[in-house]
Amino acid sequence: TSNTILYGGVGPQVMVPTGPVRPYANLGVGFGWFATTSSLEGTGDSEP
Repeated sequence: TSNTILYGGVGPQVMVPTGPVRPYANLGVGFGWFATTSSLEGTGDSEP
């Protein structure tokens, strides 16, 4: 089994540039993608 996770996003961020506390805010738009791939292998032999 193989899992793949992909995320991407973009958006602006604003911040107060001075002082001991620097609050910030951001806004973003993004996407997420998740996929799972599984496989099974064998010899093809079977016993009764």
